[in-house]
Amino acid sequence: MMKTLKIVFVLVFFCFYSSNAQKIDSLLNKLKVAKEDTNKVKLLNKIGNYYKSNKYDSAKYYFQASKKLSEQLDYPAGVEWSYLNLHGVYLESGKYDSSLIIIKKGLALIEKSGNKKRLALAYENMSSSYRLLMKIDSSRKYDLKAQAILEALNDKKELVVFYGNLCAHYVELHQFEKGIEYGKKAEMLSKQGFGDENDLVYVLNNISTIYIYLNQNENAYQYGKKCIELCKKVKNYSVLQVILGNMMLVKLNQKKYNDLFGLVDELKELGKHFDSPEFNATLNFNYSLANFYIGKDQTAKEFALKALVISEPNKLSILSKNTYALLDRIESVLGNYEIADIYSAKRDSISDMQINIETSKNIQELEKKYETQKKENEILKLNEENIQKSSLNKILIASTLGLLLLAFLGYRNFKNRQQLQQQQITELEKDKQLLAINSMLKGQEDERNRIAKDLHDGLGGMLSGVKMSFSNMKENLIMSAENGTVFEHSISQLDNTISELRKIAHNLMPEALVKFGLNDAVNDFCTSIMSATHIHIIYESLGESRKLDNTANTYIYRIIQELINNAVKHGQPSQILVQLTTTTNKILITVEDDGKGMDLDKKALSNGMGLTNIEHRVNYFKGDVTFEPKNPHGTVVNIELNV
Repeated sequence: MMKTLKIVFVLVFFCFYSSNAQKIDSLLNKLKVAKEDTNKVKLLNKIGNYYKSNKYDSAKYYFQASKKLSEQLDYPAGVEWSYLNLHGVYLESGKYDSSLIIIKKGLALIEKSGNKKRLALAYENMSSSYRLLMKIDSSRKYDLKAQAILEALNDKKELVVFYGNLCAHYVELHQFEKGIEYGKKAEMLSKQGFGDENDLVYVLNNISTIYIYLNQNENAYQYGKKCIELCKKVKNYSVLQVILGNMMLVKLNQKKYNDLFGLVDELKELGKHFDSPEFNATLNFNYSLANFYIGKDQTAKEFALKALVISEPNKLSILSKNTYALLDRIESVLGNYEIADIYSAKRDSISDMQINIETSKNIQELEKKYETQKKENEILKLNEENIQKSSLNKILIASTLGLLLLAFLGYRNFKNRQQLQQQQITELEKDKQLLAINSMLKGQEDERNRIAKDLHDGLGGMLSGVKMSFSNMKENLIMSAENGTVFEHSISQLDNTISELRKIAHNLMPEALVKFGLNDAVNDFCTSIMSATHIHIIYESLGESRKLDNTANTYIYRIIQELINNAVKHGQPSQILVQLTTTTNKILITVEDDGKGMDLDKKALSNGMGLTNIEHRVNYFKGDVTFEPKNPHGTVVNIELNV
């Protein structure tokens, strides 16, 4: 019985500790009695490397200790290795920006020392950071630099690792032909006796994965088979678990469903190395899947329920969702449609539950902040009352000094009133100006909103109707091949026109600002600028989480939008940092770029670059804006708003 099932095939990658437990204990004991010399530096690096793939804070601690000791001993090689190792920690923990910063510092030192091997490794690390930051051109540039050095050194042992990494990179980029090319280069060098067999394990797994993507199941199986044999030889159970999962995908693609059981049985054997809830739940899920595909629906149901018994209390949400999806299909095949609907709803409810928990947590935090603010306001009020009472007492005491002093105080009070009245008049004039500016800006926003709606709903709808008419017309016309090509090109141009129209409407009034709020709108805008210009924009939202009114959200969004556009247009930067900080009664905006800078003369600033609207919006919130040069290049704009 043929069955198709769209389920994410889950195989959790477990860390393997048992064989290394004694090793780390031995290293830590050696560290206790180690002398303060270069051998201790190497020992600290060994311990850091042990923790690098699973305990990031511990690994970072030992690598930093290695760096500090190397600096004390004036041991440059130790410092350079510390930077290379720290880069790996930041990369493994997902802090890609920090990994790039740390390896740039290390690269500067290594370039001075001139050590070719470490220089190649630093270039490899630079490539990895840029690749994960989606700067593919920069990543490829450093790959070529590393490749040139390693091939010039003829360091075939390191080339096995390097070619293997390139293979993995190209898998992620879905450039499969390139991935196979470098994977087979690594395999060839390994067959010649270079590199470690553990390195070859990862290469074989990556090549097998590429062939799965290319739907070349026989090639995928052959490389997977080699990988399985080598994993068993070198006792690399982590990769063995992954490749067995890949082989299940191959068998599913080949519709060799009976072969699934042998693979699941082999996974079961790994249980003595991975005795954990994740592994056991996944194993039951795989048994359920195998039985489902050979038509043993009742048995498949039993294993799926066993998987749920483990995954639910251990909060393995992804595995639970997949199991509910599988149970939905099983019950549907069994004809139990009402039960199938229940499983489908449970699958959907997992995501909803996570959202509700997060929302409840946010509400509690807001309530605490509200109570704290309320108490602070009461304290301020009492302080003000005490100040007023103290002032009255001083006036009463002073009145006893005599009529002359009283007359003097009366005269001074008269003068103060005059100054206060003048201040009130000045403030009223400012308020009048702000009201006029606000009306103008509100009018602009209303007009933007109207135009955006007219473009999207009116002209956009008309163009979509025209496209539908053309598509229907094509079905009823007999055209030559040449005319058909022209007709298809015209429809493609119409698609481009509709897409461009939607972009214009979005720029006039972003939907994210209306639907999801300021933070998501600014984040979306930064992402769109990065896609269009390839300028790296880092956006950080800091401080408290409090709700602003629509006017404040719109004005703040426009300020940030104008500042980023100015930086892109006039500064020509490679990177822009945008920070939006919310405090109890203020909004702080910082936009910093590393471009060529701008003329900081106030007259020049006020006469161009769209900064007049920024000043109007800042004045509306009685705020302040400052422009500062950044050394050696670039500009920093700081804005403080009283919101």
